[in-house]
Parts: sequence; structure tokens; C-alpha cells
Amino acid sequence: MLFSVGDKVQLINDNVKGIILQLTSYKAIIEDEDGFEIEVLLTNLCLQTNIADYNLNNDNILIAIEQKEFIEEEKKQSIGHLKRSVLEVDIHIHHLTSSTRNMTNHDMVLLQLKKVKETLNRIDRKIHSKIVFIHGVGSGKLRNEIEILLNKQKYNFQDASFEKYGSGALEIVL
Repeated sequence: MLFSVGDKVQLINDNVKGIILQLTSYKAIIEDEDGFEIEVLLTNLCLQTNIADYNLNNDNILIAIEQKEFIEEEKKQSIGHLKRSVLEVDIHIHHLTSSTRNMTNHDMVLLQLKKVKETLNRIDRKIHSKIVFIHGVGSGKLRNEIEILLNKQKYNFQDASFEKYGSGALEIVL
């Protein structure tokens, strides 16, 4: 580990300095110069150094390289976590329009399909690996239309988790 309890540290993107009180594998609790405790990610910390006392030698260079490699690995893990996220899109009609007063059932299905198409066109695959469209349980017309659209565009899909969504949702694997 690069940091230890008692180390004097500084936030990388801020002028906050403090002493590490507690450590976990990815975050620290520091006491700042005003006595406040702050929880921060280790990737946002660096050791405080006074350039006048800093003795540049091979050991210090190796420590700096290890710290950089550790930070890069943390960034990769953070990005990896984002890639696993699931985008949930509720396409119940009341979420898409303020009123259905002058809309036919056909108009409502078209609006819901438009939302599905927009989502598929705008999805960032770097962030999301799945989309769950929550359509609800009804006559099955909307679900059927979504399945036709997904098949045409060659998406892999399945029923979403029954435990979480009931029988009214489709999960698309990106």
C-alpha cells in the first residue's frame, strides 16, 4: 500500500491538506488542517512533500512510479464498473407525456416506440452494457412492437429480471 495511517497528504485537485486517520483498499479518511474529517478516494490523494527536504533518489522515483501505476489501475477499475451498469428506461405512457387526452392507443404505442428508438440511438456502450425497458403488463401490443424493432436491428434481448421488474420489462444486451 502506498499510504499509511499518519501520512501527511494533499488532495490532488485541491489545496486541502491533512493527515490520514483511517484507510481502506480504495479510500481514506483524513483530518484536514481545520480539524474536519473528510472521506476521499485514494486516487485523489498524494503525499505532501516539501521540495526543500525532498531527496530525489531511485527509491523515491520507484515510489512515484508505483503510485502512478496504482492510480491508473484504480481508474481502469472505475471505468470497468461503469461498463457494467444497466440503463433503466420506464416507457409507461405517463412518464412520456403529461396528457393522453387526445391520443389513441396507436398514438401512445408510437410515442413509446419513439422513446425506445431514441434510447437505442443515443446509448453510450462505454458506460452501459444493458438497457431495461420497463413497459408494464397490458395486452402485449407494445411489447410485441418492441420485439419486432429489436429483431430488425439485430439486438439480443430477453425478459428482464422477474424478481425486480415483474413480467413487464425487456432487457437488451449491448
